[in-house]
Amino acid sequence: MGKCFPNHDRVEYISGAVARRGSDFALIANTRIHVDEAKDGGYLFRQFLVDEEPERDVVRIVDDYPGFVVDGRKVQLRPISRCVPYGIPPGCKFSEIGRYRRVPPWLQDGRPVALTCRIKDRGAQCREPGTPATAEAGGVCDTQMRPVAGGPLRGTSGFGAGHLLRSHQQTVSRARPGRPCR
Repeated sequence: MGKCFPNHDRVEYISGAVARRGSDFALIANTRIHVDEAKDGGYLFRQFLVDEEPERDVVRIVDDYPGFVVDGRKVQLRPISRCVPYGIPPGCKFSEIGRYRRVPPWLQDGRPVALTCRIKDRGAQCREPGTPATAEAGGVCDTQMRPVAGGPLRGTSGFGAGHLLRSHQQTVSRARPGRPCR
């Protein structure tokens, strides 16, 4: 799933392009830019930086290349498509949306998978007698992980049960600092 920014106009991912300012040149590669006004067969631009925080994407637009013009042939300015909150299907309710993701068309072909485990929570130091607890991961509206089963496997990175279990173990480990109990 790719990052997308429907709340920001004129954002473009550049895999590789040359920007120029007079006799100076800069290679712009593997980055997002905010496209500004057209000039000299290209566009003035600013860098579009994204910091992925746990609950949201934080965007900064900085002008590290003042006066540089990126090659206009590398700028598409196409409308955004298949860009949904957290990359999950419509119908899930959120008090606030922290990020958007572009999803592949095959994602709706499968069915969301959820895993529920009953564990004995032995505390942060693994010395407590163990209190029964339930841990859940996945499902339709899970914003951190959305494993899918039954969809086509056309060279996709669909999540299998092994990925689901590893992610679940990480989720449980994050809930308790330190190493998991044995």
